[in-house]
Amino acid sequence: MAAEEESKLESNFVHHETKYWCSTGLTAEFSGWMLRSVAITLKTEEPAMNKPLSPDEVLSLSMPIPIVEPMTKRAKLQRLAKLARSQSGWWKSSAAFRIYHTLENYTDQDYDSISTGGSVFALANADPVLTEAGYTGTSLGDAKRFFELSREDLHEFSCDCGGAISNRDMADRIEKIARHGPDAATAIVIDSKSWTG
Repeated sequence: MAAEEESKLESNFVHHETKYWCSTGLTAEFSGWMLRSVAITLKTEEPAMNKPLSPDEVLSLSMPIPIVEPMTKRAKLQRLAKLARSQSGWWKSSAAFRIYHTLENYTDQDYDSISTGGSVFALANADPVLTEAGYTGTSLGDAKRFFELSREDLHEFSCDCGGAISNRDMADRIEKIARHGPDAATAIVIDSKSWTG
């Protein structure tokens, strides 16, 4: 009995839909394919774009979307320096951040396999401000790209060539790089001998 009812339903549906599609001028073969796809569409609920919006949806459309400016290189480095400085002083552990041995001998590709564990970059990875800005790296290469550091910049505060450095000295070096970056304020120097105005 179930097979008989199913056959009856199918023939009724195809007959009804065939009338519709025949009125559009489609061929019987093509309309048969279309009928099955229309049958599926007709059984689903009305598309969302045809439904009236709820009061909450209307309200959400009228609210401004906050625009978050990406952090500049300078802002990222200043935040990194602040983190480094926060880990120095008599009330903090005297353990200095990890620095790397002969960093200048590594290639950019090597940086991707060097872990940041124990370094100032590991602390940055736990900082909510920097992670919200997109920093999720765990390699030295990730840190170099996120903070937009050149090889020389990275070497300045992350290598042991000049011996060990304190966290405070590291913070000072990072701030120096931030002050001299491309988005740092440009100082205008006027030579008084050539001034004609």
